[in-house]
Amino acid sequence: MLWDKHGEPVLYLTGSGVLYALTNDPLGMLTTPSAGGWRAALDFQSRPKGWYKDGLLYDLEGRLLAFTKGAQAPLELPRAQPLRTPLKPRPAPGLALEGPLPPLPTFRAEWSPHPLPSLFASRE
Repeated sequence: MLWDKHGEPVLYLTGSGVLYALTNDPLGMLTTPSAGGWRAALDFQSRPKGWYKDGLLYDLEGRLLAFTKGAQAPLELPRAQPLRTPLKPRPAPGLALEGPLPPLPTFRAEWSPHPLPSLFASRE
């Protein structure tokens, strides 16, 4: 489970690296870890949406989007609120990684202004 800056559950992550909305719709997935442990968060059109490491999801500018329980962050995390939705993930489409990933940003001790899960909404 991933919680936002208010401690509200917003997304969940499966063991296979798929990110889901609480509606059980697949939104994107994480790449395999790099040598430094960072994983890119991509939508299913292979567009980069952020970075993930050690239970923290960051936006492309290096600001914190969400966290997992027990994660250690460079800023104070809110108390995680309980989940009140049953989790029944729907099948996720495959992801064919196209093109290079953006470089890692400078990570900052601040919250992102981007709301989740709308960050993964399709943008043509």
